[in-house]
Amino acid sequence: MKKSVYAAMAVLFGVNISYAGAGALDSLRASVRPSAFSELALPAVPKVQAAEIAPSADGPERAAGYGLNGNLPAPPNPYDGIEPEKEYLARFISITAEDYDTEWRASELYNAIEIIAELPVPFRSCTKGLRRIKAGRNAEVAGFVEMNVAPVVFLTNAGADYRGISGWLVHEMTHCFQMTHPDTIEAWEDNFWSGFAFFSAPKTPSVTDYGNTSAKDDMAESVRKYVTLGKLMKESFPDRYEFIRVNIMAGIEFDLK
Repeated sequence: MKKSVYAAMAVLFGVNISYAGAGALDSLRASVRPSAFSELALPAVPKVQAAEIAPSADGPERAAGYGLNGNLPAPPNPYDGIEPEKEYLARFISITAEDYDTEWRASELYNAIEIIAELPVPFRSCTKGLRRIKAGRNAEVAGFVEMNVAPVVFLTNAGADYRGISGWLVHEMTHCFQMTHPDTIEAWEDNFWSGFAFFSAPKTPSVTDYGNTSAKDDMAESVRKYVTLGKLMKESFPDRYEFIRVNIMAGIEFDLK
């Protein structure tokens, strides 16, 4: 089986890093069909400001019927502070949230929980942690994963301020999935890419220009679109859509109204 070389990776102190930046996010909206991505910058889950929400009297277990399968309690109110959000994420979703060189805000972590809770367990369980960091390699980087090091997503100030984090968070969580399931990314390459290493190219164009840079980003962009614009993805890229449905999302489909 051929081995993938991540053409879009940055090398920092010998560590391969997958980045999602504002420029990349712009390319998501502009590529393939302009109309297809006109609403992509608007997240599926809007940011919630703590000041807009009244304090809650109960803890994380105050309500049920939350998440993809309706088997999670509702997350804590952001007004209650950051620690309940961290506790909820660790206890009910098995993902740790840590401060790296800056602190999480409760509203940021609440937004992340809203997204992650809607994803199938086999996918989301591949992400083991979220880290809050001031910046990536440049001011536009929204988030990144240290490939081949740990399945942990780093959120930067730029990512936290980007009107919501649904699209790029799903993108980066897909890289965590790839680290856990290298056989799946190899199967993706066999199906949708030709050539080898830096000389490889998609057999048919990816869902975005950024996805055309490597097989791993092709998959990450396709999964992002699968989750955020499922109906359009199914109509425009049926082969990629079906691969994701069967091999990555455990048969779960999104946004098919």
